[in-house]
Amino acid sequence: MILVLDAGNSRLKWAESRPDGWFPGSSFPLTGDAPPVEWQALARPERVVGGSVAGASAGERIAAWTRAQWGREPEWLGSTAEAFGVRNAYREPARLGIDRWAALLSAHRAELAPVCIVDCGSAITVDVLARDGRHLGGWIAPGRGMMGQCLLTGTADIRFETVASGSPGALFGRDTAEAVEGGTRAALAGLVERALREADTLCEDSVACLLTGGDAEWLAPGISRQCRIVPDLVLRGLAQLAGVHSSGIDL
Repeated sequence: MILVLDAGNSRLKWAESRPDGWFPGSSFPLTGDAPPVEWQALARPERVVGGSVAGASAGERIAAWTRAQWGREPEWLGSTAEAFGVRNAYREPARLGIDRWAALLSAHRAELAPVCIVDCGSAITVDVLARDGRHLGGWIAPGRGMMGQCLLTGTADIRFETVASGSPGALFGRDTAEAVEGGTRAALAGLVERALREADTLCEDSVACLLTGGDAEWLAPGISRQCRIVPDLVLRGLAQLAGVHSSGIDL
């Protein structure tokens, strides 16, 4: 078994690649003091591979977990100028987040390009991939939770307990929580809609919309174009980058 890790800004996702297939696991807050309880039932992995945008301290915490659990050191992956037919658009390729790079590789492998990849996490990222494997660049903006937090910290009178999850409901909110929920979704959906229009022009084609990340299900109803949601898109790309071979990795 090979354990694949995706350490985001706030959560850790993981998957097992075993001889009998690909098995995504749970999503776990990185603020915890202990690894996911599900890891206790896992066989000792031959390798632990992954990508992290969570910073050095989170990487050290995760490494401590894998050492304590299995005596394995994580192999952290990085972005490169080119891999598997995908060409990185960044002037400094290594500075492209490994999560974004892995998502691009996974989408290209699945022959989904031209595609606009939207990762709906703590930050929302948008990346455009042309049919020939050229990464055309992307956008980064505050995600759902970060937008709500900005309103809480930057205003005196906008106060709400939480932003409800689930279906969009009414177009305009009738209390502060609903108003923040609707406004945040509209803002992020508008960003994606604009990205799709620009990508159509750049690619001279109608691009597909591919969503991943914890808020993908929440955002999808606000986007007029049909979107495909792949929760473990980044994990699949990380496995590919690490040379993991499993029939279940293909979308």
